[in-house]
Amino acid sequence: MIGSCWEKVIRDLWHNKVRTLLVVLSIAAGISGIGTVAHMYFIMSRDLAQSYAEVRPANAIL
Repeated sequence: MIGSCWEKVIRDLWHNKVRTLLVVLSIAAGISGIGTVAHMYFIMSRDLAQSYAEVRPANAIL
């Protein structure tokens, strides 16, 4: 049997369908954003060092 606390949680979620959907969508958008930023960080950190090495940066000896 489900406890009374869980029954209240399920009842609240069922009665507030729009709010529940908005919360789920906002959590999904946040997780997606964090994943996108992390993925771009790894791509940029790898490609930036490689691109800089290929350019043969200018140097001077005085």
